[in-house]
Amino acid sequence: MRIFTDTTSLSYASESKVQQSRTYGEGKITTREGVSTPVMVSVPGSVVRPPNLNSSKVENEFQALRQLAEMVCASPSLKLFYSQEVAMELAFQPLIPRLFFGAPISMVQSPLDLKPDWSKEQVVFYSAGDLRSGVGGADQYLLFLMLQTDWSDNSAILNFRSFAQQYKAKLQYFENLTYKPSAANLLYPVLKKLDCNRYRCLLSNLLMSGSKETPNMLLDAFLLLTAEQEGCDVFLTHDEHLKESYEGHLAVLSARELMGQGV
Repeated sequence: MRIFTDTTSLSYASESKVQQSRTYGEGKITTREGVSTPVMVSVPGSVVRPPNLNSSKVENEFQALRQLAEMVCASPSLKLFYSQEVAMELAFQPLIPRLFFGAPISMVQSPLDLKPDWSKEQVVFYSAGDLRSGVGGADQYLLFLMLQTDWSDNSAILNFRSFAQQYKAKLQYFENLTYKPSAANLLYPVLKKLDCNRYRCLLSNLLMSGSKETPNMLLDAFLLLTAEQEGCDVFLTHDEHLKESYEGHLAVLSARELMGQGV
């Protein structure tokens, strides 16, 4: 059985998370001769947090995910997958030291090329220290970097996370702008232009209930497409709307529902 996990499932399936941050403040450099020069300093920080099991439903889901992880470790016929777009989403969330409790999980590539032709986009990219572009320019710059990152390389992922935190802190400190980027928001203009019949069909089903089109909805449709084209049997999610709206060969289930069916 091939099981594709969405971002929320991976986020739930963790024994701990590391909340990372970066702040800017005033400092000084003093030479041996006692001459001081004022500087702006970047201060990274991190806090380790246990899982937030704030309801019996969440706790039951947490335990079902742990049980599934143990079964994957014991059975070669059970395989877990996620995509680079899920990895992109996780890059803007607290760091998870061990994905899916350390069970074997493989990353699959996007079924379609999401990289725009930057030569046709006529986008002016600002450097990391140049904040003249505000939030709109930050979105374009982070999108460019996000689509160039190798999401199978842990060091590249950590570099991207660090840069995103630094960029957010700079906008907050120097421009007094609260900047909360997400992979769904950054990918929205790219997914909006995506020309694929099956993707459009999946998105249309999600919109059938009268729901408003959102960046998360476009990304959900793309993740479903990825799972289908990778030949997965199950799409693991906790999104009730996805479960009700999806039409296709995938079993769209929560971990608790999957374990209840007897894997």
